[in-house]
Formats: sequence, structure tokens, C-alpha cells
Amino acid sequence: MEKEVITNKWTMEVAVETQPEKVLVNTRKQILKIV
Repeated sequence: MEKEVITNKWTMEVAVETQPEKVLVNTRKQILKIV
């Protein structure tokens, strides 16, 4: 689980730099899934 979290965090940081708009939408979806 911890490795997955780290990977997701790193992936999101990279994605934020390359395509911030898509990340905002995906982040909202992920937050809804987590909650």
C-alpha cells in the first residue's frame, strides 16, 4: 500500500506539470473514491 501511495503521489506531481487541467478532474474523482 505505501509503495502505491508514493507512486501515485509522484505520478500526480509529474502530471500536474504536464497537464494541470486533467489532473484537477482526476484528483476530484480520486478524492471521491477515497471518501
